[in-house]
Amino acid sequence: MDAELIFIKQGHLVIGDDSQPICKKAVITFHGNWQSIQLPIYGQKGIFVREGSLNIHGCPKMVTWTSLDTTAAAGSNVITLEEIADWAVGDVIVIASTDYDMGHVEERTIVDIQTVSAKSEITLNKPLDHDHFAGDI
Repeated sequence: MDAELIFIKQGHLVIGDDSQPICKKAVITFHGNWQSIQLPIYGQKGIFVREGSLNIHGCPKMVTWTSLDTTAAAGSNVITLEEIADWAVGDVIVIASTDYDMGHVEERTIVDIQTVSAKSEITLNKPLDHDHFAGDI
């Protein structure tokens, strides 16, 4: 879908549902420039809902978050999870900061996933910029 903005007022935008989730990639691209219409309070580009609803049903994942099994060092492009995740090649994941700098959150794409000793070993599309600590502090 291509749009400058999407404004839902007393209506509903539904993408997939519980019985038929959207398992393929859905892309909404927002276009515009500094002269585009800007809605007061809301802004210029986005999906805005007022007295309505937005329901997006993607493929269900059993594991939506987990912890690292071993510390992932900066420069590494492989992470090991504490459990087996039902994620797939092409999925985009976020590796949370494990220190006090929230700028150390990193987004990566999975390029390979293997099961090793009841844990998922995930190869990322590019090396990590920061250390991500595993274990108790």
